[in-house]
Amino acid sequence: MKRTALTLTILFLASCTPAAAPDAAASGDVTEEDLGPLRQRAGCAAASDSLVCRALVAFAAGHRPSAPASPISMPGAVAVIPAPGSAEDGQPPIYGGAYLILAKGAARFQILLPSNAAEREASNALVAAITAGQPLPADNATVVYARARTGGTRSATDVGQSVTWSGESTGFLRETTMGLVVVERSPSVIMVAVFPR
Repeated sequence: MKRTALTLTILFLASCTPAAAPDAAASGDVTEEDLGPLRQRAGCAAASDSLVCRALVAFAAGHRPSAPASPISMPGAVAVIPAPGSAEDGQPPIYGGAYLILAKGAARFQILLPSNAAEREASNALVAAITAGQPLPADNATVVYARARTGGTRSATDVGQSVTWSGESTGFLRETTMGLVVVERSPSVIMVAVFPR
């Protein structure tokens, strides 16, 4: 079966069910023991150069970011990885666009679901630019939309090396050499996103 934007939509909607806190939340922050199985699930080998694998390496070495007093919104690329036991378990990650709003004590991470061919093209171009380490295309519709987001944040706290939030899912954010990296988990998917600075 070809994995399309519809599959991304289904995985995203499945992630919106109430989540039990992942193991990392129980101990506070994400540890190397949490990241090892995630690297395996994402198909990361020692020489892997995929965006999700580079992001997980960067996240492991990252530190808690300094949040600005006023909210900032950033476009990014997300890898959606099916969680163990989900209907898509064992499938490779699906990439798409996302945005992050960050402020002191607040955050929001959101996948952007394309609704037509033009939006899919813009989202794919954003992912390609981030994967290649190129500057984000300022006139890209996904970039423009993501930078215009301002509301809907949830409370975020500092825990260990991360800024974290929980609700329908639990997320962890770190400053890395790639920019800001989010690792967020729900019962059916794990999302790893990169937001270049």
